[in-house]
Amino acid sequence: DGLQGSLEGQDLGLRSRALSGDIGQQGVFRARLGYAEITRHTMGDAKTPFLGVGGDDLTLPAGYPALSTATMPLAATLQPVDVQNRRRRLDAGLSWTFSPDVSAQLSARHDVRDGLQRLSGSFFANASQLWAPLDQTIDSVAASADFRRGALTASVGYQGSWFRNDASSLTWTNPFQSASVGTQRGQMALAPDNAFNQVMAAAA
Repeated sequence: DGLQGSLEGQDLGLRSRALSGDIGQQGVFRARLGYAEITRHTMGDAKTPFLGVGGDDLTLPAGYPALSTATMPLAATLQPVDVQNRRRRLDAGLSWTFSPDVSAQLSARHDVRDGLQRLSGSFFANASQLWAPLDQTIDSVAASADFRRGALTASVGYQGSWFRNDASSLTWTNPFQSASVGTQRGQMALAPDNAFNQVMAAAA
């Protein structure tokens, strides 16, 4: 009767795994569902004197601030940090042919990114490499419909995307001594929440 489906898995025992499946009937409908996960290791042997890595407030142990890196107690304060982030994606889609003249498609995707990301912050000429938290979610939807009748064709569609960042800022302690007021602590904003919406229509 034209009904068919498939299921595929890849590297299921690893942290870069993927699993997808689809089912459909030729000329009628097709549905799919997929999941993928990948871990990105930015640095495997990084060290930092900052405390609180993974949070939104980085502090320093005793012995800071100092005039330069040569006078900092790095040998006693450097600690290893596993710099990596992970992306997980769940996506689904459905297409349906109602008749030879009318068809519709719908797809949705949910992305999650977490872990650490590398940033830098500076006070005048002194810069610090910072590890900021990564906690982001992206949801997206796309839908469209097509109509054909004789010489007339028409289509309408919608696309939407919503980005949410649960780590909105990062504060850190300046490891360098400075005589300027207000240079003991720094703060930066991370990517803000935002949304995108688009409606499209065409006819000929």
